[in-house]
Amino acid sequence: MRQSPQWRITSIYFGFATVWILFSDTLLYLLGIDSLVMSSLNIVNDMVFVVITSVLLLALLQREFQVRARLEDELRVQVRENWQSTSALEASRERLHAAELDALEHERLKVRFQQEQAQNALVQRVISALSHDLRTPLTAISTARDLLSTYFDRLTPERRLEKLDSIGREVQFALELLEDTVNMARGNLTDVTFRPVPVNLAALCQVSVEEVQSATQTPNRLLFVNVSGLESAVVDDVLVSRILLNLLTNAVKYSPPHTDVRLELDQHNEWIVLRVVDHGVGIPEADLPHIFEPFYRAAGVMDAVSGTGLGLSIVKDCVTRHQGRVRVDSTVGQGTTFTVELPLEKVPGAVAAA
Repeated sequence: MRQSPQWRITSIYFGFATVWILFSDTLLYLLGIDSLVMSSLNIVNDMVFVVITSVLLLALLQREFQVRARLEDELRVQVRENWQSTSALEASRERLHAAELDALEHERLKVRFQQEQAQNALVQRVISALSHDLRTPLTAISTARDLLSTYFDRLTPERRLEKLDSIGREVQFALELLEDTVNMARGNLTDVTFRPVPVNLAALCQVSVEEVQSATQTPNRLLFVNVSGLESAVVDDVLVSRILLNLLTNAVKYSPPHTDVRLELDQHNEWIVLRVVDHGVGIPEADLPHIFEPFYRAAGVMDAVSGTGLGLSIVKDCVTRHQGRVRVDSTVGQGTTFTVELPLEKVPGAVAAA
């Protein structure tokens, strides 16, 4: 067991005192000093003892203080190094954890957006099936109309009424078919619960740009710009994915090759602002009031670009579910900007945008 400094000093002191008491007279005798002189030198002997022990104690104390100071310095250095190592390890763990969370969020948003792309492809197939299914009632209506037009005078009132009833039934069938198709294509948005959750909106925008660029194989360059530095907000990520998918896909469709399509994320007061800017064909002013209606397509693009006419209607529904607003600014031959504004509900603890 290691002795304490006080015990070591005390032991050395008593050891020296014992040696001095036992052997000081012998030392003087060996030096040839007479016993009579020895007795007169007792006071000197005591003074020498005090001086030597004082010097010895001082030397021992200085050494102990030096050892203690060195040990304290070494301990401080070791504590500092341990603290720095611990801090570096904790910082490394936090960075790794944050990177893992970012990667997981990016992957989740990517999967969600791909699901919306699959939904959009389903819409295309549904509309194609609709065009086929409508041929039957439309053919029946056309046939009945031709019969009434050609043989009206020859038909009895009962036959005329029968043909008119046939036309009415086929019209009703076509309307129900259209209504069912619209509900399916929209994904029954009005029946789905609105689920706003904290979302990394900047990451969702970046994923949307990347996925549309990859899926369309377009020569156009899709860009994402975070204007305000806004990162996270509380939104329904499913509905926002649908908004971005439809707006970006439309922008690519109606833009000349090798032009830029830009998605901007911004913040204005208490509103999230999403802008999709293209340099495409533009929308005629006469069509602007109707573009958010289901199945509406501008006359100038119906033959040039394929589509269902449901995309902007879906965008309008998704924005409305957020109690937001959407507007369009367009000039024929120069391009179009769609601006979506959603109420901003920040994630608790999130850093505010600069």
